[in-house]
Amino acid sequence: RLFEAVLVVTLLLSLSRTGTVVRGFSAPQRVWGHVTRQVALFRSRKDQSEVTVCVGKEWYRYATSFLLPDETMDGVKVHLGLLKSSFAGQLPGRFSP
Repeated sequence: RLFEAVLVVTLLLSLSRTGTVVRGFSAPQRVWGHVTRQVALFRSRKDQSEVTVCVGKEWYRYATSFLLPDETMDGVKVHLGLLKSSFAGQLPGRFSP
């Protein structure tokens, strides 16, 4: 009986930790889902030829700019914007297709 109780408690704690880690570290991917919807709204406007998605100083938290919508789909160019910060190293740049 004691072994089964310890096993169940350990299993519950392990599942709880796994769920917390997945939820905590998936935030950037959830944010990109919202960004994609907002970019689609801007693309639906006829007066927009460029859309800049600014991630501020948090560029290192986002997986990649490849998650931005394809700019060749409807002629609206989508760019990733960064803000200057105290970081003195090399920042990610734009790659030409």
